[in-house]
Amino acid sequence: KYDESIDNLQRVLQNSPNNIIARINLAENYIKLDKKEDAKEQLKWVLKTQPNHVKAKTLFESLENAPAETALESQNILVPAEKAVDSENNREEITKNEKIELPEPQNVANEIKVIEPSNVEKAENTESIKEKESVSVEKEESSILNNSEAMTFTPYIAGQNQKAKAEEKSQTKPRMPEARIINEKISMESFFKAGKDSFIVNIEKARYEIEKGDLKSAEKTLELADKFARAGKKGRNILEVQIFKSLVYIYKCEFQNFGKHLMTLKSVLSPDTYQSFLDIYAKSDELKDEKDKRRLSAGVAMGAGHFTIASDLLKPVFEDNPDDPILYSMLSEAQLNSFDYDGAENTLKKFAEIKSDNAEAQFNLARFYLTGNYDVDLAKKYANLAAELNPEDARCKIILALADYSEGNINQGITKIKELLPSLEDTSMKAICQRLIKDGEKASNDSANNFISMLALPGSKHADLSSFRFSGEDDLLAGSYFSAMTKFEKADEKVEMGRVYLGLASALSAANETEMASIAAGYGLKLINEDMAKGKHLARASLYKALYDYERGDKDSAIASIDVGMNSKDLDYSTYNKLVSLYDSL
Repeated sequence: KYDESIDNLQRVLQNSPNNIIARINLAENYIKLDKKEDAKEQLKWVLKTQPNHVKAKTLFESLENAPAETALESQNILVPAEKAVDSENNREEITKNEKIELPEPQNVANEIKVIEPSNVEKAENTESIKEKESVSVEKEESSILNNSEAMTFTPYIAGQNQKAKAEEKSQTKPRMPEARIINEKISMESFFKAGKDSFIVNIEKARYEIEKGDLKSAEKTLELADKFARAGKKGRNILEVQIFKSLVYIYKCEFQNFGKHLMTLKSVLSPDTYQSFLDIYAKSDELKDEKDKRRLSAGVAMGAGHFTIASDLLKPVFEDNPDDPILYSMLSEAQLNSFDYDGAENTLKKFAEIKSDNAEAQFNLARFYLTGNYDVDLAKKYANLAAELNPEDARCKIILALADYSEGNINQGITKIKELLPSLEDTSMKAICQRLIKDGEKASNDSANNFISMLALPGSKHADLSSFRFSGEDDLLAGSYFSAMTKFEKADEKVEMGRVYLGLASALSAANETEMASIAAGYGLKLINEDMAKGKHLARASLYKALYDYERGDKDSAIASIDVGMNSKDLDYSTYNKLVSLYDSL
């Protein structure tokens, strides 16, 4: 759904214009839609900000040197075939080779980059790790995988897709065990307790603790994960723990310990990955001021998507340097991405007060009051200030028009937006405005439509609960099971929480942790069945149950679940396609 993906990425950039990853993803979507010039515009912005950004350079060069239809082929990105569904009356006409997505989240190649004061080139997860089952746990860490091929590693996503890594071509995929019946109340805490002796559970728990900024708990959990990895004599698992330990050292600004730890990993990392880590260490060695080290660590955390940690690192530095535009940009972005909207308001407001002559600072604050902590009067106030400082910036007037829109003055807001669109240079905001015009015209006779929630940032006070679900999907895409779980719980989506547990069950089964896989599946099915008993989310619930039965090899049960899903009143286009594709494969 490239168009839909573009809409969402543009919403990200509306509120976080410095988000490099979003711009790269947006460029990739444009390429897939053969919008070559739009893709170039995003890549030029990235290269202007970070001239040595590897992926941006490669994509841009592929656009310059290759036809549009082959630009992504040079990146080894598969562009799926066009789907074909004519109408609800002709549901059978659907592409037969549509990909089946099992409940487990897909693994994606993120980046590690230092935003400020140094830029460390990313490490790409492009090669799989060869397990050496004969490795002795008594050996030094530096010799864990000495004889394996060179590996490139992205610390943040190391080992997220456990099932994919466990399935080597020479192995037979383990079959999902039967779910255990769970009678007690379900919670993440009870699941962690049940999985206290599981490597998979502990490494994912450590990931979650890092993501929520609890480094003290993460250290303890990593020690347990390390213990089970070594007991299992799996070099890949041992290395994964060491990668996370490296990040913890960086986030605690313990660079000497990080350097010593890095040396133990030198022989098992690819040259590119080792160099990325070494650059971080070398830069830290040049810094004498503790505040500069915190900025360096925060840059790594931002690149890894650990926004709570980045925010905690930057807050005291910003308090002493509230007029620093880089700090202001990094801290506000970290706070917005970690849903700390009160903190973001304080940061944006403090900088706007100090830089009262800075039009961009006033504009950012106006935009925040429209999309974050909604206050239409303050949004108008700061938009007017920004317009006075920079009368040529159409975005300021767009904010005022959106304010009218959000107050229910739809026709007035749409008229203003239409007038301003030709002079609006910000392509992301232009696309958002076009979507709002379309939505507004459709809803002009629907007084119940909540315009404020349409503009609201995910998880903000005026956002719909469904925004947590979409944010949870992002967490799953990044391989963060338990962060996704917390978002789905806030969205009151038990069916999606169940899907996460089924994904964990699949990962546990692939790692031959059969007993824990059975417990995880029991958790998942209980949550899904609870929603189904209330008549909620029947189509999606049926899809997830069918996928679980499919993975267990229970064809009859899978077909029965598909039948329930296909006859559900809440059946949507995406779920329908997946159900039909699964049925075809059976």
